[in-house]
Amino acid sequence: MGWEFAAILGGALVVSLLLGLWQQGRYARSVNELVARHRGADRLLITGRGLGRLRGTIVMLVIDDSADEVIAAQMLRGSTIFARAKDAPLLHGPVATLPERATDK
Repeated sequence: MGWEFAAILGGALVVSLLLGLWQQGRYARSVNELVARHRGADRLLITGRGLGRLRGTIVMLVIDDSADEVIAAQMLRGSTIFARAKDAPLLHGPVATLPERATDK
């Protein structure tokens, strides 16, 4: 149990690092695609983590600031590296009523 354990531990750390970088790249690609589709002067991109049971969820919203309305929404749901961004039409609509629409569904 000499160098073998250190080699296995080192290999596991390298694999974990590579998978984490892959996950971050997928998130960055999703954000960049959302920005490219909804580019505009009065558009804001807001991202955040879900609370409660949705701790494994990241939400990305595009808000039209002049209309005070969510015009695009995506969610990265899941706690593994295989989570993908999916459209969330339930979150579209006025910003004022967003908390009622953002539930743990």
